[in-house]
Amino acid sequence: MNSEKKPKNIKALLDSTTLGISPAVAGSLHAFRTSALKQQRLQRSPLVNWIYAHTGLPVSNPLTRPASMLLASVFLAVTLLASYNFVQNYLNDGDTADVDLAILTDDMPLHVYVD
Repeated sequence: MNSEKKPKNIKALLDSTTLGISPAVAGSLHAFRTSALKQQRLQRSPLVNWIYAHTGLPVSNPLTRPASMLLASVFLAVTLLASYNFVQNYLNDGDTADVDLAILTDDMPLHVYVD
């Protein structure tokens, strides 16, 4: 009784039924589709909207896929952590060098050795 709804059958059914639609109805359907797509674009984050507006990236950019976004986020986090670690190690090298030099030259004040 129920026929199988394969994509080819659905496409053929839609194609055959849209042939009888008047141009006014087709125009209004197109207007509704356009407004729905605009609404969908507005639902993205403001940062993504700004990137699309200022870089000219197409909407079907691979970075819009969740797996690519996750990979890019992990890469950014690892890069930030590595940079932070490098800066902390670089800044702390000067702190210990002064103390080491003072210990080796016996220039440490007496209160450092007394608890």
